[in-house]
Amino acid sequence: MIDVEPELKMALYATLASEGMSMKHWFSQVATEFLAEQREPRLALEDDTETTLIGRATVPSTRTQGS
Repeated sequence: MIDVEPELKMALYATLASEGMSMKHWFSQVATEFLAEQREPRLALEDDTETTLIGRATVPSTRTQGS
């Protein structure tokens, strides 16, 4: 169990729920990806695509070009 601020916890649960994910599923997915990257880092590609931590591979950033 990780002790986090209540506001962060509520925002995370709400965002995950809107994506149809549970905290357990999200954590398992992110932890698995993180460990895989530690064993075999991804190549840095210049494609101006960013993603949020919550959905590394699934939730694109809302950043617009030129920001």
